[in-house]
Amino acid sequence: MVSCDWLQFTGHMILDIYESADAPEILCPIGHRLEIQDGTKVFNYRGILYDSIGNKELTILWSPKSKVIAKTIIMFEVANYFLYENNYGDVLALTQQVHPYKFANPTRYDICVDFELTAKRRRIIEGLYYNKMYLSNKQEGSVFWSKGAADGMPYPHDLSFGSKKSDFKWKIYNKTKELKLGTNEPQKPYIWQRWQSFGMDIYNMWRCEVSVTAGNGVMVNNRRIDLEDLCNSAWLYKVFNNLYENRLIIRKKENHTRRKNDTRVWLFKLPLELSAKVCAKETSEKQVDDRASKHLNRLIDMIQSPICMQTPPLFDAYANALTEIICRGHLANYFQTIKGMPYNEWLDMMWEEYSGQGWKDMRGI
Repeated sequence: MVSCDWLQFTGHMILDIYESADAPEILCPIGHRLEIQDGTKVFNYRGILYDSIGNKELTILWSPKSKVIAKTIIMFEVANYFLYENNYGDVLALTQQVHPYKFANPTRYDICVDFELTAKRRRIIEGLYYNKMYLSNKQEGSVFWSKGAADGMPYPHDLSFGSKKSDFKWKIYNKTKELKLGTNEPQKPYIWQRWQSFGMDIYNMWRCEVSVTAGNGVMVNNRRIDLEDLCNSAWLYKVFNNLYENRLIIRKKENHTRRKNDTRVWLFKLPLELSAKVCAKETSEKQVDDRASKHLNRLIDMIQSPICMQTPPLFDAYANALTEIICRGHLANYFQTIKGMPYNEWLDMMWEEYSGQGWKDMRGI
């Protein structure tokens, strides 16, 4: 399963005639909540944008402290949850509503492939851990390990390759362990529920991830990155495939005079293009469960009821329940069929009647 796990980029604000670079007008999109927090070491201002039911969508940074950085720079970071939605381009579209800007470049994006750990892949990971294999062109890295439950022997669960200054840093790690699956508090269900939809063993999942901080240093088909590329699954796949082929070069330590003669091994082989079969599997409609649809219809009726419309906390509770049943029951298309719009837009429309929206100054709170 190929995913984008981190997305951060910058733009140059297009200032109106009444604005200054030191005091741009940052707006909150209708139906959302924008909290202004304390700044960072680099930027004077930091904003957190939430959707109508409290999901974090964007982190926004502006007004750089350094005199070297252009005053018009604005930085956006997409919340992790939305990166695993097929339509996170909708979140990117919100950035222009916060303030008009011209896209500059990505500052960081992480692309990853999640895979089941087979016996062959386990041997490769053990080979890297015990120094029987190595990653070409990487001189620094780190390893985290833990004792196995069965034999009590140390086993790696996180291998990192590349220095802090490297434009391309790689990680191979136990994603099941990181998400605490098998415990009473599993994390990030939006990730492992996608594994389930692919028929994967969620208790045996590892991740191979590349973190790219090269800015515009990566090109596909001799073209620099545009904002639309960053939410294009096919483009992200091409980038990962290219970097995987040419940069994640794992070799057996056979001590040849020329290291290129050491045997190369592969964690997995990827086709040149993102297959139509995989795309269809990821975006196909699920059969609507009758019981789930009945629960959904009851929730819609409750949200539209007078008592719910007059009680924002009750609205929040039912809106969260509606979102949960849609995600778990794969009912997004069903909802759009009966209401004529996506469920999140419908909730936004309903929420406009209540307080709790708009530009909120949360500094010092």
